[in-house]
Amino acid sequence: MKKHWIIFIVFLLTAGIFISIGTNVFADDDDDEKYEVYEEYGDDEGRDHDEDEEDYESDYERAGSELSQFKSQQPEEFWNIWSRQPSNNTKNVLPITEPSDLTFSIENRNVRLYTIPKNGQLLVSANNFANLVEAESIYYPKSKIVILKKGNAELIVRAGSNAVFENRVKQPMPSEAAVYEDSIYLPISVAANALSYRVSWDSTNQIIILKEIERSW
Repeated sequence: MKKHWIIFIVFLLTAGIFISIGTNVFADDDDDEKYEVYEEYGDDEGRDHDEDEEDYESDYERAGSELSQFKSQQPEEFWNIWSRQPSNNTKNVLPITEPSDLTFSIENRNVRLYTIPKNGQLLVSANNFANLVEAESIYYPKSKIVILKKGNAELIVRAGSNAVFENRVKQPMPSEAAVYEDSIYLPISVAANALSYRVSWDSTNQIIILKEIERSW
């Protein structure tokens, strides 16, 4: 009889251990799942998945609506102003309608540069423009890349792309750069503004005027 009681007690103890282990395992699994929920949604209070999803969808829709309103409030695009927005007004009225030489005026100097009207923008040679504003120009013909530098300003342009790197920051251009006559042509607004110049058109004298912009850097 005593032997039977010992076997019974051992059985109870063994069962208790398994129950305890099983409980811990299930508790650990639950904790892991909760941790994953907190980590994914950043919610320390363990909110319901469906509730979180509805909130994020609402935030996403609101952000999309605000972005649409922001775009609708954007100013009109001009050929002589680089807005750094991924848009272009192809109906811009340009000073010329055919590729030709235009007079550029800068600091009481007049220089004629070959200029190409394209897609509502005026394109100029990066090398020639650099010479005009006394900037450094480095051209890599195999890669079709040109780098313009003046002071602390740097502009990296690649033919066939409508994006540039302004001081190592990627920015959109209103029109793609292109290769003509062994030089990369880009919008005058981008070339000028990146190197701290404002572009204006004197319709009376048919001259493009460049005026240096004072910047804090």
